[in-house]
Amino acid sequence: MKSQHKKPLHIYFALFTGLTLAMGSCKKFVEIPPPVNQLTAATVFSSDATASAAIAGIYSRLSQSGFIQAITPYAAMYADETVNYEPGNQGEFALSQLTRISSPALNTNFWNLGYQYIYFANAAIGELNTGSGVSPALKANLTGEAKFIRAYLYLNLSSLFGDVPLITDTRYQSNATFPRSPKAQVMQFIIEDLKEAVELLGEQTGGEKVRANRYAAMALLARAYLYNGEWALAQQSANAVIESKKYTMLTDPSKVFLKNSSEAILQLYPTQTNQNTPDGLTFLPATAAEQPKYVITPALLSAFEPADLRKSAWIASRIFLGQSYAYPAKYRVINTSVLSEYLMVLRLAEQYLIRGEARIQLGDIENGIADLNVIRKRARPAPAPTLPNPVPDLSGSISKAEALLAMEKERQTELMCEMGHRWLDLQRTGRADKILKAVKPDTWTATAILWPIPEEQLRLNPFLEQNPGYNK
Repeated sequence: MKSQHKKPLHIYFALFTGLTLAMGSCKKFVEIPPPVNQLTAATVFSSDATASAAIAGIYSRLSQSGFIQAITPYAAMYADETVNYEPGNQGEFALSQLTRISSPALNTNFWNLGYQYIYFANAAIGELNTGSGVSPALKANLTGEAKFIRAYLYLNLSSLFGDVPLITDTRYQSNATFPRSPKAQVMQFIIEDLKEAVELLGEQTGGEKVRANRYAAMALLARAYLYNGEWALAQQSANAVIESKKYTMLTDPSKVFLKNSSEAILQLYPTQTNQNTPDGLTFLPATAAEQPKYVITPALLSAFEPADLRKSAWIASRIFLGQSYAYPAKYRVINTSVLSEYLMVLRLAEQYLIRGEARIQLGDIENGIADLNVIRKRARPAPAPTLPNPVPDLSGSISKAEALLAMEKERQTELMCEMGHRWLDLQRTGRADKILKAVKPDTWTATAILWPIPEEQLRLNPFLEQNPGYNK
């Protein structure tokens, strides 16, 4: 599969040594001491403290990885959210026209790192399953976390690339020549991992929200069911998160992405020195005189109703050389040692949107629109006594097709420039062709619905086949 899979297991877990890891309340840090000789997987999972720190290490590595740093800007360009016509692969993503130039970015940021962290999760699951040094309750919880992480990575990889190799262990020799598995099989594996994670994980919801709990697994399971077209199960899982009452919608959109906000189900703890979130670093101009790197498209700007509070809270603008540029600003902090923002992975608003879409697909349009209106209520400014409501509730007395379009628009605005949601929505609903052909008429093609398998991986593994449209 890739050359890194040919390293023995202890090399991978040696990567966790010397990392500053968030544990417990994350107000203090724990550093795993370096080993005398080699840090083997068996040694890591020989005690509660080192096993918990090893799983925390996966989150830590993931939070600063190219995988997390690249998914939002690259997917936003690939869809219709932002433009950035810089030379090289950036321009290819903006045009939705990936070629060999963009292959290294796909490999380094997504495929290679995705499977690296899947390897970590597989190793952890294997050691926790066979070892006896971790207490039973903690073993169950850590196994649930590892399965959650593995499912999260596979859900993203299969969404971006389609069929992908389904690697479930650490046998690097056989894994290096593993073929692609059908996406339907991968999706079922993801769902089973998350169902098991729901059973294994505890309900801890206080303090820092930087490690997966039962509700995080339920929330990701709801997303997986939605992506897989299993509407009743998507509704059921999202409903379980909503009705748990463990999370609440904030009335002020500007506070949603603060650390440990009441809406957050899972966030990633910042691990880079003097940095809060990679999205803040990516999207915000570094100086008062700098042009924004990523500019919001007219399509996204026009999707917001004029008085929508989210537009003013999550989009900033700047005049540069006499031209006004709007840019993403869900995160408002770039470089500071004071941590006020954590990168959002899962939040309550998405669960309302999942439940609402599932209800509409099941024919319960009225309640589906009611969920959508929960989201719109937060976007609504205080009404003026003599003026109509600027962001009114939508009526449930509309057709299924109209309701689904309303849901698409609400997801476009609520989840804008956030972990690739817009691109994955256009892809999974079959709407990419219609929407992006209009936005990018000269470069969009139907085969662009999947990203190409990186050339580096095709050279390493002769059993991988390229996606259609990329064999030139």
